[in-house]
Amino acid sequence: MELKQALDKRNWLAHDYFFDSIGQFHTKLGRMKMIKELTELIKLFNKWDQFIEGVYLHIWQQHGLTEEAVSREIEKLKAESA
Repeated sequence: MELKQALDKRNWLAHDYFFDSIGQFHTKLGRMKMIKELTELIKLFNKWDQFIEGVYLHIWQQHGLTEEAVSREIEKLKAESA
């Protein structure tokens, strides 16, 4: 499944990417390869972010929630934990 692949890529980026890519920092070609690779990851993550946002917004609507109401709750929780 593509979503699982995106999760695996995210975990690799967070935990192993720079260790795996350390040798590429030393050359312009290597850095360009890293930029291309990271750009592709951005596209992949943005695609799934938009999909997931559509899912949770749909669920919120079914339960009568709005983005504004959720934002207010988040701000209230932040204030309480400060």
